[in-house]
Amino acid sequence: MSIHNGFWCRMPRQQHRSLDNFLAADAFEAFHAVDLAAPKVLTLRVRSFLAWLACKQGHPLDLARIRAIDQAEVERFCEATGLEEGQKSSLIDGLRKLARSLYEARGVTALGLETLKRPRRGQKARNILSVEDAEKILGWIPKLERITDKRDTAMFALMYGVGASPSELLCAIRSDYVREPEPTIQLRNTRNKRTRIVPLFPLLVAFLEEYLTDWPDLPPNAPLFPTRAGEPLRDTAVLKASLERRTWALGIGFPVRLLDLREAFIAHMRDRGAPRVVLQALLGLRSPDNTDPVGRRLWMTKRRA
Repeated sequence: MSIHNGFWCRMPRQQHRSLDNFLAADAFEAFHAVDLAAPKVLTLRVRSFLAWLACKQGHPLDLARIRAIDQAEVERFCEATGLEEGQKSSLIDGLRKLARSLYEARGVTALGLETLKRPRRGQKARNILSVEDAEKILGWIPKLERITDKRDTAMFALMYGVGASPSELLCAIRSDYVREPEPTIQLRNTRNKRTRIVPLFPLLVAFLEEYLTDWPDLPPNAPLFPTRAGEPLRDTAVLKASLERRTWALGIGFPVRLLDLREAFIAHMRDRGAPRVVLQALLGLRSPDNTDPVGRRLWMTKRRA
């Protein structure tokens, strides 16, 4: 296939919406971009975008035209070809590499390319786990119940019921759960070195007691939520797999993460009018602003960075 003489422009719209219809090796003959950068920089999407510009312009591209590339042209190209957000990010990354290559090879600053903005990740709001879906997850009983299913249910109940984080539950030991005089559990945050004691309401106590019937002789220093062999649970991979299995079996319409259980607790408490300072104490957070699910996720991202 060739794009010479406006061939691509004459193609039916339903055909040229796909990149495959105008990604050809001979597309470079339409402009003088072959020697502008290393071949690895000129990826398939970058080449197709440059070919698209050459077709619109009607004659080969030059350095001045490439320098003038702006965000609006990238958006129009993505709309014309039906590129998704992830593919758009890949295209913009490739154009940025082209800008750096132009600067290194020719000493030309490609200002338009350098100012391209990648689409934000996570622009679409995540679904907050509803009370009904949470009850389904906690009440799910598999056909072949395993000893670890009760453990997973108890851990999910603590994440949703008191906002416990998965890492806090992995660090919990048997003596952290106290029945008298008031049922409480002590949670340790290994990240900020804080410890808090959280009261448990009767439903959470019922989940824990049902789980502990399978482990009646746990020593005080033993992990509260061990593996089937009695060893400490090292990571959350098992919990993620268990939650995914429940979500799929129950037909919940979106993927549920472990963090969603905790964020659902925050959201439901906020909806009931719980003050932020109270939530801060319950969750062991440093700032009341972190009780906002979205703000808290951003705060955690900044700390990791």
